[in-house]
Amino acid sequence: MRFTPQLVIFDFTNARKPRTDLDIVALVRGGLYIGECKHNSECFFDDNRKCLDNLLMIAEIVRPDVIILACTVDWKNKLAKAAKYIRHKLKDVVDPPKLEEHVADEPEYFPSEGFNYVHL
Repeated sequence: MRFTPQLVIFDFTNARKPRTDLDIVALVRGGLYIGECKHNSECFFDDNRKCLDNLLMIAEIVRPDVIILACTVDWKNKLAKAAKYIRHKLKDVVDPPKLEEHVADEPEYFPSEGFNYVHL
């Protein structure tokens, strides 16, 4: 498996300002995975679903094998509603990517000389 940290995406019309970002970019057993992560699933609907529409725009260009939607807090089942929105937008796509939903565990932090670190 190969992965990269969050990628900032620019377009050619305004190369000084990012268009969007990709939170998840990974190659897993030869398959391309892209995705969006939010702490709270409610945030998928901020700014009229802008993050979901940007994810769909990137998916149209790079044709991933899998799209992942992930959050730590699934507020009022908004993760499933975000996935439903993506599925609806992909309904006419020939050979659409697989869509995976994931609720991540809350990170565990421990104090160490005034800083918080993720305990792995």
